Amino acid sequence: MYITRETDYGVRCVLYLARKGGGITPVNEIARAMHIPKSFLAKIVQRLVKAGIVISGRGISGGVSLAKKPKNISILDVIKAIQGNAAA
Repeated sequence: MYITRETDYGVRCVLYLARKGGGITPVNEIARAMHIPKSFLAKIVQRLVKAGIVISGRGISGGVSLAKKPKNISILDVIKAIQGNAAA
Protein backbone atom coordinates (compact mmCIF):
# COMPACT_ATOMS: atom_id res chain seq x y z
CA MET A 1 0.00 0.00 0.00
CA TYR A 2 1.27 3.44 -0.94
CA ILE A 3 0.55 6.32 1.44
CA THR A 4 0.05 9.62 -0.37
CA ARG A 5 1.17 12.99 0.94
CA GLU A 6 -2.51 13.85 1.34
CA THR A 7 -3.00 10.79 3.56
CA ASP A 8 0.12 11.64 5.56
CA TYR A 9 -1.29 15.11 6.21
CA GLY A 10 -4.67 13.64 7.16
CA VAL A 11 -3.04 11.33 9.70
CA ARG A 12 -1.02 14.22 11.12
CA CYS A 13 -4.18 16.32 11.44
CA VAL A 14 -6.03 13.57 13.33
CA LEU A 15 -3.02 12.92 15.59
CA TYR A 16 -2.76 16.64 16.38
CA LEU A 17 -6.43 16.77 17.34
CA ALA A 18 -6.08 13.61 19.46
CA ARG A 19 -3.08 15.03 21.34
CA LYS A 20 -4.91 18.31 21.87
CA GLY A 21 -7.48 16.46 23.96
CA GLY A 22 -10.74 17.90 22.67
CA GLY A 23 -12.31 21.19 21.82
CA ILE A 24 -12.44 23.11 18.57
CA THR A 25 -9.10 23.75 16.88
CA PRO A 26 -8.71 26.23 14.01
CA VAL A 27 -7.41 24.69 10.78
CA ASN A 28 -4.81 27.50 10.68
CA GLU A 29 -3.36 26.26 13.96
CA ILE A 30 -3.09 22.67 12.73
CA ALA A 31 -1.56 23.77 9.42
CA ARG A 32 1.04 25.89 11.19
CA ALA A 33 1.91 23.29 13.82
CA MET A 34 2.12 20.38 11.35
CA HIS A 35 3.76 22.37 8.51
CA ILE A 36 0.91 21.65 6.09
CA PRO A 37 -0.28 24.17 3.48
CA LYS A 38 -3.57 25.58 4.82
CA SER A 39 -5.49 25.33 1.54
CA PHE A 40 -4.41 21.70 1.11
CA LEU A 41 -5.37 20.88 4.70
CA ALA A 42 -8.80 22.44 4.21
CA LYS A 43 -9.51 19.96 1.38
CA ILE A 44 -8.27 17.06 3.50
CA VAL A 45 -10.46 18.14 6.42
CA GLN A 46 -13.50 18.08 4.10
CA ARG A 47 -12.84 14.40 3.40
CA LEU A 48 -12.37 13.66 7.10
CA VAL A 49 -15.68 15.39 7.87
CA LYS A 50 -17.47 13.42 5.14
CA ALA A 51 -16.06 10.18 6.63
CA GLY A 52 -17.28 11.13 10.11
CA ILE A 53 -13.79 11.31 11.60
CA VAL A 54 -13.88 15.02 12.42
CA ILE A 55 -16.60 17.62 12.80
CA SER A 56 -16.22 21.20 11.69
CA GLY A 57 -17.65 24.55 12.60
CA ARG A 58 -17.65 27.82 10.70
CA GLY A 59 -17.21 31.40 11.77
CA ILE A 60 -14.94 33.20 14.19
CA SER A 61 -14.97 30.37 16.70
CA GLY A 62 -14.89 27.74 13.94
CA GLY A 63 -12.46 24.92 13.47
CA VAL A 64 -12.40 21.15 13.71
CA SER A 65 -12.51 18.52 16.42
CA LEU A 66 -12.60 14.75 16.50
CA ALA A 67 -16.05 13.26 15.99
CA LYS A 68 -15.14 10.20 18.10
CA LYS A 69 -12.78 9.34 20.89
CA PRO A 70 -9.21 8.90 19.59
CA LYS A 71 -9.15 5.24 20.62
CA ASN A 72 -12.09 4.64 18.25
CA ILE A 73 -10.30 6.05 15.18
CA SER A 74 -7.81 3.83 13.38
CA ILE A 75 -5.12 4.84 10.93
CA LEU A 76 -6.95 2.66 8.41
CA ASP A 77 -10.09 4.80 8.91
CA VAL A 78 -8.06 7.88 7.96
CA ILE A 79 -6.44 6.14 4.98
CA LYS A 80 -9.85 5.04 3.68
CA ALA A 81 -11.25 8.55 4.16
CA ILE A 82 -8.47 10.09 2.09
CA GLN A 83 -7.57 7.39 -0.45
CA GLY A 84 -10.83 5.45 -0.62
CA ASN A 85 -11.56 1.78 0.03
CA ALA A 86 -9.17 0.64 -2.72
CA ALA A 87 -6.29 1.69 -0.44
CA ALA A 88 -7.24 -0.98 2.08
